[in-house]
Amino acid sequence: MATFERCDLWIYFLTLFLSSESIILRENDTFNEELFVKPFKSGHELFFFQFTTLWNSRKPYSHYRLFPRSLGDVLSTYNVQELHLTQAQGFWKHKWGYPPEDAPPGVELWVWFKPGTLNIDKQWSDLVNALGGLFCSSLNFMDWKSTVSPHWSFRPQGVATKSYHMKSMYLRYSALPKEIVCTENLTPWRKLLPCDKVGLSSLFNTAKLYDSSYHSIGIHVRPICLEPKCSSASVELKQTLSVVFDTSSSKVGKQDWSFKKTLGQPLGSKCSMATLSKIYVDITSQQVMLFF
Repeated sequence: MATFERCDLWIYFLTLFLSSESIILRENDTFNEELFVKPFKSGHELFFFQFTTLWNSRKPYSHYRLFPRSLGDVLSTYNVQELHLTQAQGFWKHKWGYPPEDAPPGVELWVWFKPGTLNIDKQWSDLVNALGGLFCSSLNFMDWKSTVSPHWSFRPQGVATKSYHMKSMYLRYSALPKEIVCTENLTPWRKLLPCDKVGLSSLFNTAKLYDSSYHSIGIHVRPICLEPKCSSASVELKQTLSVVFDTSSSKVGKQDWSFKKTLGQPLGSKCSMATLSKIYVDITSQQVMLFF
């Protein structure tokens, strides 16, 4: 009888421990989705999507829940500290003002490797091949002939010590300006999101997105402070999508648009994994009629 009681007690504590572990894991990562809409005087309209996954863990790249495992495995395998990848089609016009993020035509990639990483050229070569397979892009052409280590630009955007900040030996940069960006690049980028086809990602209509004046997608990974004292760092993943449509109307002084008209479908679902879901519309200098 005592044996059964001890077994029941052990099962109870094991269940309690696993439940507590699950609660901790749920609290340790968050996902936010945001959309910024801005009309331009030229009759164009900017839609800037930003999806942020924050992994508040002292031991990242383990116990995956919201952070994409396919990307996490690549980052941990090749000792990546910080990564910035953009893929753009078209040219951002100066009359639109400043872009929400810099993204030159084609593909641009720059990476900071972790301190103490050995044989960085080999790590870079293996990394671009892995990323090329993950994002269906020709990153394997970023060989030593097209790769540089800038001394004064592309500084770390995440947490970094002053000494590491200036050690360009850990930095690699390359670009493929002639790389064509298409739906084959958008699909793997979209699959990294915790919520696919629901929430703000439900507005992604490839036929509309690629029939635009300009579009770009981005992946940005960096370490950030885990707590105010910054004694430990967590991992932040930002996925961005910028698209500019020509929504000019025959009505002088007005720009009439809606999600269904511009993007091809309305917003009718919610991402249950998102801690924050917001849409911002800048109408400070335009007369805009909204039809959600």
